[in-house]
Amino acid sequence: MITRKADELIRNFILNDRRALLVTGARQVGKTYAIRKTGKECFENVVEINFVEQPDAIELFSEQS
Repeated sequence: MITRKADELIRNFILNDRRALLVTGARQVGKTYAIRKTGKECFENVVEINFVEQPDAIELFSEQS
């Protein structure tokens, strides 16, 4: 398995910070894979909210709720 510098940065952020993490970048470079992999390694349970596949979830984060 190839380890990437991004994996280490994500792991350090997740374990040491309580803020939200926004990962951006070009398409098809492994952003989602890296987040899912790190989440499985660091936590027993992980919740993924995809606003593209689940547009109804946008209401949960709206200030007008």
